[in-house]
Amino acid sequence: MRMLEGLAREVVARWERGDLAQAMRALDRHLQDVAEDRVRHADLIERAVDLYQDDDIQIDAQGSFISESETGEKGVFVMGWLWVPRPDGDIARLTVECLPDEPPTAGMQADVVTHPEE
Repeated sequence: MRMLEGLAREVVARWERGDLAQAMRALDRHLQDVAEDRVRHADLIERAVDLYQDDDIQIDAQGSFISESETGEKGVFVMGWLWVPRPDGDIARLTVECLPDEPPTAGMQADVVTHPEE
């Protein structure tokens, strides 16, 4: 996602300087790579939807970004959206549970810091 943001900013910068074509080609190459990753790992995206999607976790099978790990043959990271309700205080505690086929290190407790509207 950061790469996409950087490429888009470069397009805007080059638009202002008048040399847009090179930045557009780089952005197009990256978008093609993203789409190819989504097709190549469609089965894992669907598995992520089946395993994790619920009222609090949303995964867009048609628009997810994929990030391969260093050991890509074991799996990939699939982008999803986690719903975090606004708490009464500044910190909400969120518990992530392990599924039976995950390693024990997958379960963890995390602090989610939010900034209440002023």
